[in-house]
Amino acid sequence: YTGNGSDIRNTATVSALTADPNRDNNTSRAAGPPGGTVKKPTADLEVGKTTP
Repeated sequence: YTGNGSDIRNTATVSALTADPNRDNNTSRAAGPPGGTVKKPTADLEVGKTTP
C-alpha cells in the first residue's frame, strides 16, 4: 500500500434470521485511520548487488 490512508474505509454490517424492528442501525461506517492519514511506509532492509 502506497497511499496516505485517506481512501481507507471500515464498514461493519450485521444481520440475523430474526425480525429486526430497527433496520436503520445495522450498518456502521468508520471515518478511516485516526488523524485521517497515515505515514508513507519505510523499509528497514536494504538490498544491494555488486558485480566483479
